[in-house]
Amino acid sequence: MIHKGQRYDGVHDGIIDREIWGAVQAQLKNNAGHRRAGTNAKSPSPLAGLLWDENGGRLMPSHACKAGKRYRYYVAAHDKDGFSQTGWRLPAKEIERVVMDGLVSFLTDRARLAGCLSVDNASPDALNRLFEGAVALARLITDGTSSEKKVILQDLVHRIGVGAEQVSVAVSADHLLGLLKGPDRASGDVPAEQSEMIMIRLPVSFRRSAQGEKLIIAAGDAPASNPDQQLIRAVALGHSWLKEIKGECVASLGNMAERHGVARREAGRIFRLGLLAPDIAEAILDGRQPPKITFRRLNRLSNIPVSWAEQRKFLGFPE
Repeated sequence: MIHKGQRYDGVHDGIIDREIWGAVQAQLKNNAGHRRAGTNAKSPSPLAGLLWDENGGRLMPSHACKAGKRYRYYVAAHDKDGFSQTGWRLPAKEIERVVMDGLVSFLTDRARLAGCLSVDNASPDALNRLFEGAVALARLITDGTSSEKKVILQDLVHRIGVGAEQVSVAVSADHLLGLLKGPDRASGDVPAEQSEMIMIRLPVSFRRSAQGEKLIIAAGDAPASNPDQQLIRAVALGHSWLKEIKGECVASLGNMAERHGVARREAGRIFRLGLLAPDIAEAILDGRQPPKITFRRLNRLSNIPVSWAEQRKFLGFPE
């Protein structure tokens, strides 16, 4: 014990023997490593430490709780005064899906994979083993546990740059080759900074929501899978009401409004959702609608065309 600069030796026997003490210290050290990596978190953020914006600012994991539900984000790191210079706030599931889908697409494209790795002199058997390893790695990225995905991404990806129109994923070629070769890999030990980088560029578009800071992500020309449950329920209700009118369960839209206890104008809006083209309704169910098509916006529209071709043009769907 140290008291006022003086050290006093203990005179009692040790409470914990040295073997248990050492084991506990080792466990604490191991737990600290997991906490830093985030692999023991209930919902680990697999892109933690990898995301950067176009100005070189780091995007950090964050979360918010609403009505007992936890929502994860990656947000712009704050400066020393506590302010963010960019205001980026990416929904975690969307940006993680974009990155993981891009990696899986790359890993399962044999021609592209072979062209990015130094395997010119590899035998057909060696190439097949690499391709099989790539498929297994892609499957693990798709179906693995959250912790497994995080470990793979942290080992494989060097840096992810987020821009207004593109997400760039820098993959260490040596680390990738090492992962594909398996546990006896040697090239995986090369520091990422000294490794050649494979750039996987994923075209995206960002659109701010009504809250002002949330960004919706759409990869390439195909909108991101971003199901709007409120919109899906409204479309389903529109189809249900359409069946009621077709089946002559109600005589008019006014009767429909009265039957369901809503205003006639509201009943008209919901009914029109039952008249959407089948491919538009299917896209909404799959979450592939354009980012601007939300329940709030669609519910305000009173002039949705009846023609399916005009609907696609009016709502921004590809014709």
